[in-house]
Amino acid sequence: MAKDKNLGLMDTMTQTGQLKTEKQNRKLDQAVEDVNVTFEDQQKINKFARSTNRMTEFKDEIEAKKKSLQNLEDASDDLMMLEDDDLLIPYHIGDVFISHTQEETQEMLEAAK
Repeated sequence: MAKDKNLGLMDTMTQTGQLKTEKQNRKLDQAVEDVNVTFEDQQKINKFARSTNRMTEFKDEIEAKKKSLQNLEDASDDLMMLEDDDLLIPYHIGDVFISHTQEETQEMLEAAK
């Protein structure tokens, strides 16, 4: 008997929870329908989104340039450590590598920085 009573209580609690959830969903649906965005507000939202997108692109570009600069500095440091001055160094330009003397390569690295 106590089991049946507890079972009935659980059913009531479940139904009450479902009713609360349904009421909350209706309130949310009504709130969504009640939201009015003016043309000016939408323009501000769009401007903010564009600005945020540009800022993200600039941050990515800065990171890429920092990485490129670090690579150029590393190459320059490695070039200074070479003992053989007559050695031709391949320098990457576009899709090809062009061999230059150590001095020419150093000048090109400095110009690229």
